Amino acid sequence: MDRPTTAPPSLSSKRAEIEPEIVELTVAGKPLPARLFRAEAGAPAVVIAAALGTPAGVYRRFAIALAERGVNVLAADLRGIGDSPFRASRRCGWGYLDLADDELPTMLAAAADAFPGSPRFLFGHSLGGQLSLLHASRGGEQNLAGLIFCASGTPYWRSFGRWTLGIRLFAMWVRLWCALFGQFHGELLGFGGHQPARLMREWAGFCRSGVLRDSHGENLSAGFAGVRLPALAIGMAEDMFAPQSSIDGLLALSGAQAEKQFVEQLPDGRPPRHFDWLKQPEDIASRVAAFCQRVVSA
Repeated sequence: MDRPTTAPPSLSSKRAEIEPEIVELTVAGKPLPARLFRAEAGAPAVVIAAALGTPAGVYRRFAIALAERGVNVLAADLRGIGDSPFRASRRCGWGYLDLADDELPTMLAAAADAFPGSPRFLFGHSLGGQLSLLHASRGGEQNLAGLIFCASGTPYWRSFGRWTLGIRLFAMWVRLWCALFGQFHGELLGFGGHQPARLMREWAGFCRSGVLRDSHGENLSAGFAGVRLPALAIGMAEDMFAPQSSIDGLLALSGAQAEKQFVEQLPDGRPPRHFDWLKQPEDIASRVAAFCQRVVSA
């Protein structure tokens, strides 16, 4: 397993100097603020695709840690979360394609404007990794230098080892909830936040069959195999939402040339889970920065 070089002590002294710049994007005709964390001109640029229901602000420490390591960063909220002007309801919904075809290309275009000459990478955490792969499979590959999957795998229930039955039952329950209420109230459950029924039905279908289909039945994951980008897949030791088998399952759907790394413990010695690495992001930032540098130097 690769062990990134420990960041020099001087990095921590720079933390106070890095403050994000706010730029305004337009997604589906509505304004969306994005945050830029600048490192060096021409250095790799990472665009963060957040986990389901996770505000972009949660990634602030990680973005700063990347900028300290010479990587430019852009982060913005996905639809329905944080600063997004959209909110899920019975009348306002969206699916995987809206996020992959609207939010992600808009964020990548903004990164190209903000960081001219910088090779661009998509960093997908959890659902963000699925969205990144979907975007790349739909023509986005040509504008990317690589993909980074962090705690991101297929939700297919057979990929979850001892949790398989629980995942299958949960996916069935999500579909039932969406049918009854016309939306998903994940904020009440501590999972996924408030989401539209269409997105969650597509996610639940992916859980059930291992195939990602849109609301019209189109097989969206069929194009994953055509993605040939360099990729880094980072797994967490105690991640019940994306165990190693789930990560392997997502990579098996793609044609990406993936380098796999597995994080056994956080800097404080605890084994990492799905989200807690964001409180101690230095190790992950070092791995991502090193990967980006390897790709651009190849």
